[in-house]
Amino acid sequence: SNTTNIFQLGTGLPTGTVTPTKVITTPPSGFNANGFAFVTLGTGTTPNTLYVADTANNAVEKYAYNGTTATLEGSVTVDDPTGLVASVNGSTASIYITNGTGSNTFATEISELTDSSGAGGILPSATTVNLLATAGASSSFHGLAWAPSGPGATTPESPIVVALPVLGLGLFGGAFVL
Repeated sequence: SNTTNIFQLGTGLPTGTVTPTKVITTPPSGFNANGFAFVTLGTGTTPNTLYVADTANNAVEKYAYNGTTATLEGSVTVDDPTGLVASVNGSTASIYITNGTGSNTFATEISELTDSSGAGGILPSATTVNLLATAGASSSFHGLAWAPSGPGATTPESPIVVALPVLGLGLFGGAFVL
């Protein structure tokens, strides 16, 4: 992808030369995608929605995605959006954005908005954008990414702890060797 559109390079693993195709066939004037996320709203196993942080238009845009092309389904004004991640619960998406303020070109804030319009629904322009964090003086945020979550903490096996005194007594005449 470049900042004037989002491109798709075929499907599956590459097996030869591929010609990129535009995902957004009619982008808004001055379109400048600095972050995007494909998600599945509702049921299904393939992405049906695309969210884009469009810096040139000071907006987070929602697109209906059919697997090949994307059609604009509304936008919300956000000053200087530069990064974007999405979390989905059923048909509702929580969109997290790094953004500036006013004409600031640095991402000094992390904001969030919620889209409950579902797949194919219109993202209302009056959607509330909530400020979550502000960078300190002379600082900025440089993107957002989800970190993988690992398995829960495990408790050490207790039988081995109990067996050590018994083994030490039997094998070494009561002395413990660690």
